[in-house]
Amino acid sequence: MKNPPTQRNIKNLVTEYVIIVVICISIVAMIFSFHNREFSYQASNNSSIEYVNAEVLEILEEEFDDDLGYTRGYQKIKAIILEGKAEGKTVEMENYITVGQRVILEEGSGFIACADIPEGITPMFSVYSHDRSYAIFAIILLFIAVVTLVGKKRGLLSCLGLVFTLCMVVCYMVPELFEGGNTFLVTALTLVASTVVSCFCIGGISIKTYNNVLNTLLGVGAACLMYFIFSCMLHLGGSAIEEVEMLSLISNNTGLNIGGILYAGVAISSLGAVMDVAVSIGASLYEIKSVRNEATFKEMLRSGMNIGCDMIGTMTNTLILAFAGGTLATLVIFMSYGIQFDQLISSNFIAAEIAAGVAGSLGIVLTVPLSALVCSYTLNKKIKIKNSDKKHRRKYEY
Repeated sequence: MKNPPTQRNIKNLVTEYVIIVVICISIVAMIFSFHNREFSYQASNNSSIEYVNAEVLEILEEEFDDDLGYTRGYQKIKAIILEGKAEGKTVEMENYITVGQRVILEEGSGFIACADIPEGITPMFSVYSHDRSYAIFAIILLFIAVVTLVGKKRGLLSCLGLVFTLCMVVCYMVPELFEGGNTFLVTALTLVASTVVSCFCIGGISIKTYNNVLNTLLGVGAACLMYFIFSCMLHLGGSAIEEVEMLSLISNNTGLNIGGILYAGVAISSLGAVMDVAVSIGASLYEIKSVRNEATFKEMLRSGMNIGCDMIGTMTNTLILAFAGGTLATLVIFMSYGIQFDQLISSNFIAAEIAAGVAGSLGIVLTVPLSALVCSYTLNKKIKIKNSDKKHRRKYEY
């Protein structure tokens, strides 16, 4: 027979639901604000261009040639525009199929058309891409369904935390950096808000959540500090970014801090892996304390370090390989030019990638002793886990 919920449990439950509502409202507000925001600079005037859904009515001409495994060719199609200023209009388009633009259409196929409709000039229409919106929505729904099926309520809340983090990065952080906002303050606010919401969605209102937030921020801070040291050693700056010329043009018009983008990128890229380590160690030590309440600080610390050491190898590999995977295409291009080792290792691109990868990995490694120390201290000095609390713990709290 289950014990009736106490007044404190009911109060915490109501507070959690209120926080969830606030998170949802914040997500909607960020999306609405981003959609209606006008930026101070645009590299090109595209006010007359819109990308709209269209459907192929008829294939008028087509010619294909398979060369070295790549299909090249040409299509002339008749299509109907399904939305936008030219909705309902039937137009003819030429579709050139190349290695970089491989959009082969069939009769009845839906696609995205680029409609350039300037005032007083004959409009132009061209094939842009396949319509991938439905497939992307299906993939996202599959992800949410699987996470919810496995994680139940906490799985669904984890998806909510992920959406909030994406909105913070895309709808707040990127626009603020673009407009020349203070890199440190903008990045710090993004990290703190994303960490607090994500950890709350994982653990609810509990000592574990407070520990996870603190440990995650300490780990990400360590990664950023390591990157600052490495960037000074390697003489890295804004010039280490591949798109530095375009960013310089933006910076001249908006005050964008080019060098700050590197630090922001390291902080965001290491956040997930650091949080994973911090939450895993926190959950393990909490369970140890709940089962063996007499465990001392030294025993808890030793257990946390042992657990963390087993995670270090896989998590550092994850982050390093993630950075390496992002540079794979560039390395292949470098090889085609016969780049020498000294030239490659001293290039801005490789130096920045090595610094970012190693800094993020060190952030993960340093999260282990930090999390073990913080959790061992708080679980022994700040709270006492009573045996009666075990009966009220949620089944899928973590």
